[in-house]
Amino acid sequence: MPTMHEEHGVGLAVNVGDGLNLLAVDAVLSNLETLGLARTLGLIRETLHMCRESVEGQAMELGWIRHDVVPPEDDAYFVMSTKKTGWYTCISPCRIGAV
Repeated sequence: MPTMHEEHGVGLAVNVGDGLNLLAVDAVLSNLETLGLARTLGLIRETLHMCRESVEGQAMELGWIRHDVVPPEDDAYFVMSTKKTGWYTCISPCRIGAV
């Protein structure tokens, strides 16, 4: 099936992603009484960290695309993919589970 950005445009797809991040923070805040203040703040900090890492990785890739550059060293790609995808797919879920 087509991806959201192909079906509805990049702007809407980005907006939906931003909205989903807000819903995640809202879900944590709605459980403040159950989780307690320290755990709730820890979860919000982890979510913000994940967003920051993902945005940085996406910015790296978009910069390469814009300038038609492929970094010659493998480490550059590993850093980008870890930031762009690794944080929200693997690292943050594990860290949030630990909190």
